[in-house]
Amino acid sequence: MESVRIDKWLWTARFFRTRSAATEAVKGGHVKVNGERAKPSREVLVGDRLEIRRDQQRWTVDVRALAERRGTASAAAALYEETEESKAAREQRRLELKASRPLGADLGARPTKRDRRRLDALRRGRRRPGAPPLRRGEGRPRPRRGMGDRALPARGAPRPGCERRRRLRRSRPARPGTCGGDLSTAQRADREQDVLERPAARPGRLARAQPHAPGRHEPDAQALRPHR
Repeated sequence: MESVRIDKWLWTARFFRTRSAATEAVKGGHVKVNGERAKPSREVLVGDRLEIRRDQQRWTVDVRALAERRGTASAAAALYEETEESKAAREQRRLELKASRPLGADLGARPTKRDRRRLDALRRGRRRPGAPPLRRGEGRPRPRRGMGDRALPARGAPRPGCERRRRLRRSRPARPGTCGGDLSTAQRADREQDVLERPAARPGRLARAQPHAPGRHEPDAQALRPHR
């Protein structure tokens, strides 16, 4: 084999994932042969120098071998030899892109449930020596509906307001008449006298307006009259 199409060689050398993508790159002027723009049907020979641009990456390689079929990555690397200037430029470009990344871009995606379990196990392993092992569900706040970002304290920990309410209940004096205290004999006698001296209930409005109204169980005179 003395020559091969340039789009096919780019595909076999693994610079592009598909041959159609290599063809579009050559048509767009992203690949040059010996410093000149080429067409997809251009034949590539051993010893030619190619300038390849894909997205933000650039290569300058010398063709060392030809192939018609796409092989492994090691077989593709044997088809060309990259120049030292191209390697230095790509390394400089990589460092610039790494420095220009926003803060936290290298952290990756959001951790999964499996990753969180591993982080919890790591935190439990970093506890002070001699501490009892945590039970299942401890070490993490338990979420509650309707609280948003707030969460309940860990299991076994006292709630924030419970102890304060308990202390207030203990320091509060017992009220008379409750389980904490009782009325004296003089106070009970005064209350009984007040109940006896309380005026009787006034008659209702219906009783004043109709003093001899028939009750619910008394028959009406019209109902007892015989029919003619």
